[in-house]
Amino acid sequence: MTTKTYNYYVQSFTEWLKVLGYSESTVTYSPRMLHEFFKWLENKGITELKQICQEDTSEFINFNKVRPNRKREGGISACHINRYIAKINKFNEYIKQTQGFEIPINIIRLEDNIRKYK
Repeated sequence: MTTKTYNYYVQSFTEWLKVLGYSESTVTYSPRMLHEFFKWLENKGITELKQICQEDTSEFINFNKVRPNRKREGGISACHINRYIAKINKFNEYIKQTQGFEIPINIIRLEDNIRKYK
């Protein structure tokens, strides 16, 4: 990732998660997933948070629905895609609290074979 602003936000987001007492795995993996999102945005020419629109976040999720899995055969699981959604939403919460604005996001969790209890 080459955008200084994005690098700053990944680092700052990591520190925010630590200060709030999130688990070690959350502090490790949330910024990694955010980094992937930012790298994808850079490839589209989007280098500032305020440039991100609702369509961009939806396109990123759709991109991950069809991209091949890097570790095994097949595609990315719905569970993994839902993690991207959760991390982007958590980052949006961070931005709202620290910067006073929100990234327009309208992405819905995918059905991921979660048992539904009645």
